[in-house]
Amino acid sequence: SRSQIAISSVMVGLSMMTGIVILVHSFAMTLNLWISQNLVADLYIKPLSCQAAVCNERLDPVDVRAVRSLPEVDFVARFTSFPALYKGHSIWEGFTELDRLYRKAPLSLMTHDPQRVLKAFFEGKGVLVSESFSYHFRKKPGDTLTLPTPKGPFRTHILSVYHDYSSEQGIVLFPWTSLVQLFGTDRPTNISVFLKPGARPDPVIEAVLHSLPGHPRLFVRSQPQLKKRVMRIFHQSFAITYALLGISLVVSIIGVGNTLLMLLYERAEEFRLMRAMGFLYSDIRWMLLLEAFWMSLAGTALGLVLGTGVGWIIVNIINRQAFGWTILWSWPIGTILLLSLALMIVATLSSLLPSLVLTRQTSQQHDETDA
Repeated sequence: SRSQIAISSVMVGLSMMTGIVILVHSFAMTLNLWISQNLVADLYIKPLSCQAAVCNERLDPVDVRAVRSLPEVDFVARFTSFPALYKGHSIWEGFTELDRLYRKAPLSLMTHDPQRVLKAFFEGKGVLVSESFSYHFRKKPGDTLTLPTPKGPFRTHILSVYHDYSSEQGIVLFPWTSLVQLFGTDRPTNISVFLKPGARPDPVIEAVLHSLPGHPRLFVRSQPQLKKRVMRIFHQSFAITYALLGISLVVSIIGVGNTLLMLLYERAEEFRLMRAMGFLYSDIRWMLLLEAFWMSLAGTALGLVLGTGVGWIIVNIINRQAFGWTILWSWPIGTILLLSLALMIVATLSSLLPSLVLTRQTSQQHDETDA
């Protein structure tokens, strides 16, 4: 029936909005947690020309030692990465001073015995792989890997999988001590700088940019700046989903309004009979408003159930297959209920246009009858 079409319009519109809100909120919550656990250094330094994901320029070890020798600096952790092909797919081979980083940023390892895994990793007995690498290549701890390096194929095995949201391509993480052996260099792509307790970052930034020997061209970003940039990129990536929220709302409004308009023409005789029985236009308008309200309420209830299911599928199945990441489930009750209420109100008010059409049409017919 026409009513079922209107209810379906609201249900589909709200389910789209609910699924999108669940995805965005779950991803944002997961990303914020990952940022708080991993981006904990006070400063991040890399070559000024290194703005893209692939960076060919690397830091001079002399500059790294100069930064490390600054009085405000507690310690520095180096990192570098190289693009590589594994089974025909692009991946990253990263080298990290995890023994230093782990003091402030414990890596989120997917294991029950992280200390044993880290001890083996620091001793160069294997590698760590990101969750996306593990999923896409169907690899698990204990499996062997043969990876390309400038020195030839390198055979190793996986110690553990870790949560990572920096690359959907997948990362294989080596200890820093393997860098010279495998790639013949000790130059990092970037360094994480941890300051001594009470030290302010501004003097260090000033010294790095203007006072280092040789005045190297470096790019320095503080922890708050980096976190802000990561979240800005996240929201830019999901900008299209916010537009879908508006589209869903419009679909629901059109569905309810169009259905009521069609009902007007189908029930024209009924409305004329009601007028003959003494019903006022305002009575009929209230009746249409109540019909729209109950259709919107039914569509909203069904949309919440369907949207929650859609959100669960997006977060736990589609996202997993597309990126290989685990996203924490979140049902943002405040946002979803606010959207539901707004949709229900707007869809209900969409009955005003059909009621105005009814008033004008009936008035014209009444005038013609009088004539």
